[in-house]
Amino acid sequence: MKLGRWLADHWVMAAGVLVLGYLFLPIAVVVGLSFNKPSSRLSYDFNEFTLDNWTNPCGPGDMCDAVVRSVQIGFIATIVATVLGTLMAFALVRHRFRGRSATNLLIFLPMATPEVVMGSSLLALFVAGAYRWAWARSSSPT
Repeated sequence: MKLGRWLADHWVMAAGVLVLGYLFLPIAVVVGLSFNKPSSRLSYDFNEFTLDNWTNPCGPGDMCDAVVRSVQIGFIATIVATVLGTLMAFALVRHRFRGRSATNLLIFLPMATPEVVMGSSLLALFVAGAYRWAWARSSSPT
């Protein structure tokens, strides 16, 4: 009975923990498979425990070449995005054109999304807190 009451009181926290567990599960699988010596290159079964992947990270194949290539691609993508963003900012500030507000909205939307999510989460928290406060106040003996 106490477990059921605790779950009824903390179902949002329980749902959050389940969602976080679901999101972190692939990371745990990757970490677990990093200690694996696979039987083939395309195999995801746990064949044999090894620490070689951590003691010699550049050993298997062209791993270090792949890491260097990934860093190069990230650097180039950062430079291209910075140049395009700067040019777009100049165009939006200095010129009037059709679709300017829609372009502004599309640029601003990814930046505003975390605040919207935070605001809705705080609203849910405060509404639940106000409900709990009113419930405790009405049921307390005076």
